[in-house]
Amino acid sequence: GKRYDYVLAFDGRKYVGVISIHRFLDELSKLNEAQISLLKDQHKKLITLNEQEQKLRRKIEYQADSVRNLLDNADQGFLWFGSDLVIKKDFSYKCSEIFNSQVGGCDYLELMSNFWADDKIDVCRLTFDSFFKNSSSLTDNVYLMLLPQSCQINNRHIAIQYRRIDHKGKKALMVILSDQTERVKMQEALEFDRYRQRL
Repeated sequence: GKRYDYVLAFDGRKYVGVISIHRFLDELSKLNEAQISLLKDQHKKLITLNEQEQKLRRKIEYQADSVRNLLDNADQGFLWFGSDLVIKKDFSYKCSEIFNSQVGGCDYLELMSNFWADDKIDVCRLTFDSFFKNSSSLTDNVYLMLLPQSCQINNRHIAIQYRRIDHKGKKALMVILSDQTERVKMQEALEFDRYRQRL
């Protein structure tokens, strides 16, 4: 039989025109091709973005590993904490050596209460409280000067420095621990030698 290429189009009962089936299918095919092409482009962009993200992640991980490697091989201990005084997990290896324990997750003042008297801990607690509430960097330095600068930890003379750092827009404190035991012993030996010479 005959094949008809046209159909009548109605909107409800209202006649609106004649549609060519061939042209309709042709336009539909073009629309599908355009959509497929768009999807392919979007897929390529997603692959590129994913590759860029992976490269960036690898770069960040490499830089983090490099920094950790430097800190772990420095002859100093590095740890840090925020206003809750809980030591973060990313501390340097030297800290474990100084304290003979893993310090990540510990409250800094609870850790130091093993080596400082109660009155010193109280002063530190008040100082930290004021430091973290304070908004002036100039006053921050004054507060940090009030903190103890040394400590005897496991028969070692440890010098302590405090540095303000920012983490995700919030104030934090880095603590730098330096083992001064040999230097102190040398100074004591020199002073004893001078004392003997005066006799």
